[in-house]
Amino acid sequence: MNTFNQPSSGVTTRHHNFNSHRQSPSQQPPPPPPSYGVQTSHPPHNSFHHWNPGVSNPPDKTSTLRRPNFDITLRTGRRSFRRDEFLALISECDLKPEFKSFPASDRIAGVIGFRQWCDALDAVVWFWKTRLNEIHDLMPELTSYVIVPSDMNELERRLKALFTYHVKCLMNEGKEVKRLNVEIDRLSKEIDSFCKVLSKPLPIPVYNQRVEKKKGLVAEKNLIEKRIREFKNAMECLVKKFEEEEEDDDEEEGKNNKVLEDEESVVSVFKFEGRLDWKKVHCMIMRERKRLEQGLPIYAYRSDIIQQVHSHQVTVLIGETGSGKSTQLVQFLADSGVGANESIVCTQPRKIASKSVSERVQEESSGCYGDNTIKNYSTFSSSKCFDSRITFMTDNCLLQHYMDDKNLFGVSCIIIDEAHERSLNTDILLAVIKNLLSRRVDMRLIIMSATADAEQLSDYFYGCGILHVLGRNFPVDVKYVPSDNMEHSGSAVIIALYVSDVVRMATEIHKTEKEGSILAFLTSQVEVEWACDKFRDTSAVALPLHGKLSSEEQFHVFQNYSGKRKVIFATNLAETSLTIPGVKYVIDSGFVKDCRFDPSSGMSVLKVCRISQSSALQRAGRAGRTEPGRCYRLYSEDDFQSMEPTQEPEIRRVHLGVAVLRILALGVKNVQEFDFVDAPSSRSIEMAIKNLIQLGVITLNKNVYGLTHEGRCLVRLGVEPRLGKLILGCCRYGMGREGVVLAALMANASTIFCRVGNEDDKQRSDCHKVQFCHCDGDLFTLLSVYKEWEALPRDSKNKWCWENSINAKSMRRCQDIVVELESCLERELCIVTPNYWHWNPYKPSDYDEYLKKVILASLAENVAMYSGCDQLA
Repeated sequence: MNTFNQPSSGVTTRHHNFNSHRQSPSQQPPPPPPSYGVQTSHPPHNSFHHWNPGVSNPPDKTSTLRRPNFDITLRTGRRSFRRDEFLALISECDLKPEFKSFPASDRIAGVIGFRQWCDALDAVVWFWKTRLNEIHDLMPELTSYVIVPSDMNELERRLKALFTYHVKCLMNEGKEVKRLNVEIDRLSKEIDSFCKVLSKPLPIPVYNQRVEKKKGLVAEKNLIEKRIREFKNAMECLVKKFEEEEEDDDEEEGKNNKVLEDEESVVSVFKFEGRLDWKKVHCMIMRERKRLEQGLPIYAYRSDIIQQVHSHQVTVLIGETGSGKSTQLVQFLADSGVGANESIVCTQPRKIASKSVSERVQEESSGCYGDNTIKNYSTFSSSKCFDSRITFMTDNCLLQHYMDDKNLFGVSCIIIDEAHERSLNTDILLAVIKNLLSRRVDMRLIIMSATADAEQLSDYFYGCGILHVLGRNFPVDVKYVPSDNMEHSGSAVIIALYVSDVVRMATEIHKTEKEGSILAFLTSQVEVEWACDKFRDTSAVALPLHGKLSSEEQFHVFQNYSGKRKVIFATNLAETSLTIPGVKYVIDSGFVKDCRFDPSSGMSVLKVCRISQSSALQRAGRAGRTEPGRCYRLYSEDDFQSMEPTQEPEIRRVHLGVAVLRILALGVKNVQEFDFVDAPSSRSIEMAIKNLIQLGVITLNKNVYGLTHEGRCLVRLGVEPRLGKLILGCCRYGMGREGVVLAALMANASTIFCRVGNEDDKQRSDCHKVQFCHCDGDLFTLLSVYKEWEALPRDSKNKWCWENSINAKSMRRCQDIVVELESCLERELCIVTPNYWHWNPYKPSDYDEYLKKVILASLAENVAMYSGCDQLA
């Protein structure tokens, strides 16, 4: 940005007679001095920054050790500031401080002192001016030990004039605006050339191709122009605030103008409360410049979105992949104050998405808001309240909060992100919020998605408004590379072959393509870990990404590995919400593993099936988030055309036990009449009710279903009913430790033992398993494994797992689940889980019988009776 000269503000600089402020020894110390420039806590009166030999440079010969009347503390920004850099910067200032100090703090570059107010004032303005000119990133903070009320007003006037000039320069001469104007000129010339070509006779195919190209250029030009207008609109809003006068008459006039503005429903992109905080103002300006530079498409639609949300209670926002909706919308609302009277809650379908988006928003808005403005709740706790401006959480977590508080007090706006996934929790959440909006007319609801059926959601919410936001214009080159192994995709053998094809394609891309991370989509944890093990190249690092990894393990994919390409093998966890830096190549297997409920058998089964077209588009979009990319689809274009347009809602695919339990907990008497977005089959609901009655968690009384005490406990735990009953049953027998461990093991039962490789390897693994086998069945066997693994020293566990064909990662995941379940039991039900075991796999006792009783009561629906070989045949 060009360096500018600050125009004269017309303010006459005043010199204080400081002799009148000197106090006699008998006088008491004055109150703590005020700080100007940024809001900080006041230093104690006796903490003056005088010369301290060995800490700072000695004072000039003309100086004395008498304290300064004004201190300017220069706080560091993102980087530390060396003493020599600090002294070099001060030397460029025309005003030479009488005092200098270097406190032992990384957050403070130095402190300078002045006796005269005029010198201190000019110095503060100079430091702000040079910071705005990007000469340094120090934040000046003025502390006055001489209390003169007019000083603050004088400083405010000077800084307002400085910032006003700076903002106006950015609007017209800023480097970001200049660069985009050059881009507009280039696009205009290219459009004109296409117009000339189209005015001549051309073959129809060529003509149509040129017309489409011209439309794309026009759309790109219009989007850039909208971004510039949005930036200037924001800058004008800041200037308007700076130029506001502070006299009482003008304040009253401002109130009248505000009333008029509200009547006209004109919403500003920024809402200010109280006195200006120049540090926050500067951070807001820098964020606006970054937004303009980065060019996220949603930025061009900010004013339209704010106006829509302000005027309508419900909005459906369809933003294409890469539009920036997940990170930007919450900031737009928080900045403008629309729907931000209380907390803005944004839900994500998964914990990793909630955490990554919240961290991204915190990074982008650093300094723009106060402390604890943005929070992320990865798990539900009834003790947590909505005390932050922006709150991120999973849809399951918000649903649990609603069960505790049917009015969601403390929430003024709810954003449901990734609604196209149509998860079970999202569908129930949409239904309960629809009912809540009739009681909370002040609340706003925004449903965001990349590919959802906008018309269906709009009709469900009484014909609410729909806004469409274009995606980022980074092109993604889609290549169809069908494999011969895909013809019979139903067998287990073919699945192994297609995973091999994914690894082979990743290896080929790594060897032949330019730099850029690779993201490959598989269907399960086992496939992901197998692929990571088989991909071997010293110049690349293979990383897994699936839902059963811990948060720390999942976040490895966001780290940089110097000199090495990242090759990420992931489940559909990576389809939405996550932007992994540097991903340039995507490998789409075309498959996903879905949990589907079969009403005829009463069982939920995991089945590998084809993805939908919307999922295929989402996967391809991962390659074009930050730069042009390429997507390799391991299926044919005909296969793509035969896919379902969108994914079937989860509520029509899974066992409805958890859903029915939660719906009843909401006070609904007849589940069949619940206002679903997409109602499941009546048979599935009846099967779920039957199972819950069998578990003893709901009862039927006079054709009305209600929760038992145990049912209410399961609702608070938020776990699958059968696992929850198992945990509570074990706790009643004093076996809380065994209960939470068994629940964790049942959730990972298929991956505890490693049985891979050739037939000899599998036979060897089976032999290792024999030593753990328990006469009472597989669940007791799993308990034996965990109990022995847990007792080992930490540095011996991996070796033990390898020697016994045990999956070490699965064991660690079970341990994480155990910790989470123990925390939830203590937090929600006040049940403290013991850290010792009662059950001993090698010593029969009554605890074996207790465990059998609990398991039978929890899994009664799976009990079978052997009726003879002839029947089985």
